[in-house]
Amino acid sequence: MGRRESSLIDQIEEGALNSRVALADTLRKCLALGGQAKSIELSDWATRELNGYGPDDELPEWRTVAAGIYLDGVKGNVRIRGQQISVWDLPDLAHDHIKEEFEFHGGVGELEAMVRSAEKDGFVRLLLPGGSEMAKIMNLRSNNPYQVVERLYWSISTTAIQGVQTASGPHSHSSWQSCARPCPVTPRCRRGRWPPTRPSTSLPASATR
Repeated sequence: MGRRESSLIDQIEEGALNSRVALADTLRKCLALGGQAKSIELSDWATRELNGYGPDDELPEWRTVAAGIYLDGVKGNVRIRGQQISVWDLPDLAHDHIKEEFEFHGGVGELEAMVRSAEKDGFVRLLLPGGSEMAKIMNLRSNNPYQVVERLYWSISTTAIQGVQTASGPHSHSSWQSCARPCPVTPRCRRGRWPPTRPSTSLPASATR
């Protein structure tokens, strides 16, 4: 392992353990390490976590989180905010593609921005696709001019999003672990960062004669 490669590993390790270091910065170093180590798997993974997952990419399971469905509206003289509903309260056309979960396809920078934007109450609100049309259908179906659905959205806790960020870090990916694992006799291994090779407890054949 070259000195430059070893230095990158140290920086990635330190960044992964330091909450003040942006995950995006650590992933960019993973991308550089993937190029130096000629690891296509590591480079591809770091690129997706940085730039987001496309429609044809396999989305890691940790990027899907529970997300309640809520509405804002008006009922008589009362303004309603954050009333939780079921997916079955939505029009029939939504049942096949709207779920009480959300898939995060965006890059880690987008996730970090979401968490920052929701510091006050700890929840991120994301509009349902086709929500305006569904609200119109629900209003027509209610046949009550004094009851109006204005907005339909998912509400997701920032804790859940931070869990996605943690799982998106380098220590969760096997290709990083294979690049980061040095020879068992290096000082880094002796400090316990990576499990050292366990010494054999059996005697050599010559000693048993």
